[in-house]
Order: sequence, then structure tokens, then C-alpha cells
Amino acid sequence: MAGKKIAILLCLLFFAGFVFGDDDTFTRTTGTPTIVPGSLDHDDLNLGDDYSPWQASIQTGVQSKTLTESSATSFVLVAVASDSFVGGKIEYTIDADDATDFQARSGEFIFTAVNKAGTVRCSLARPQGSTTVDNTTDVCASSKGATHTCVSGESDALTNTFTCADSTSNGLLLKANAVSSLTQTTLAIQYRVVITSGTPTVTPQ
Repeated sequence: MAGKKIAILLCLLFFAGFVFGDDDTFTRTTGTPTIVPGSLDHDDLNLGDDYSPWQASIQTGVQSKTLTESSATSFVLVAVASDSFVGGKIEYTIDADDATDFQARSGEFIFTAVNKAGTVRCSLARPQGSTTVDNTTDVCASSKGATHTCVSGESDALTNTFTCADSTSNGLLLKANAVSSLTQTTLAIQYRVVITSGTPTVTPQ
């Protein structure tokens, strides 16, 4: 009888060592981790040693700017200190309506800028690498027209081109030039800024 109890005890000790031992393969927790902005740590989240998180320096909430049709309208200013650089991306939706029909064009583009002695130079591109940052490289839907895809020249057209410029005060201005076939009561851009280098000030225009 004593031998049986000893055998059971040894089995329990072996099992405890297997589960709670040094090999962390058997001590990972399960479930969905809570990610707190600004404090992403793969050890705290139990995501494993091979996990390499990408984290933006700054990510703004959604902002809105009313656009002037057929005019390159500045919608955000990103500070670029003298003799430094900045990079990031914009996620956006441009919407137009006449209170009866509605158009919406969505996409994202990346930007980068350098500042040498107070002069800013900038460039835009799509994430896939295309330097054409207009209505031919994003997606659109419309409640009006034959195709409902905002094709230029049709009654449901909503077109746009993004540009960047030196603010002349150590900053990068991002601009949208939108044109809608509707007689708009609304023409605006909703956007979010993600900064991937540095911690510059981001100012809605």
C-alpha cells in the first residue's frame, strides 16, 4: 500500500514539474491580450520570442476638414524640425453629397519629408509604391451613375489628387484637391495620421 502511495506521489511531482517547469512553452497564457497604446511589449503579452511588433510613434484620432472644390486644400500640418526628417501615412475618406446622392472615396498614402536648414522637401506614394496619389489608386462608391464607382466624366464622378508642400515654417502641409459631379452641400475629408518616425506635432488645418 505504501509503495502505491509513493508511486502516485512521484507521478504528481513529475506532472507538476512538467507544467510549471522552466520551459516556458508550457506556461503561455491563452486568450486575447489587451494592448495599451504606447506600451506594447511582447513579453508582457506572452506572444513569444519570435514576435517583433511594429509600433507607430504617433497615431491621431479621426479628423475632418471641409474641402474647397477644385482647390488644393491643406488639411493637416506635420512639424519637421530643422535638419531632421519625418515619415508616416494618411488613412482617409473623402465624401461628397447633395443631400440626395452620396459619394465616398477611401484609401491611404505614405509621406516623407526632410528639412535642411529650414527648407522642407517632401514626397508622397501609395503603400504599394506608386507615386501616383490620385483617384486612380484608391476606391470609391457612389449612389448615382451607371457604375456607382465615381468614374471621371460620368454623373457619379468624384476625383481627387493629394500633394505636399513646405509650410515655410518648419512644417509639411498635406493637401487634397477634390472635384465632385454633385452640387455639394458637403465636400470633406476624414483622415487619420500615423507617424512612423520621431514625435512631431501634428496640427489639423
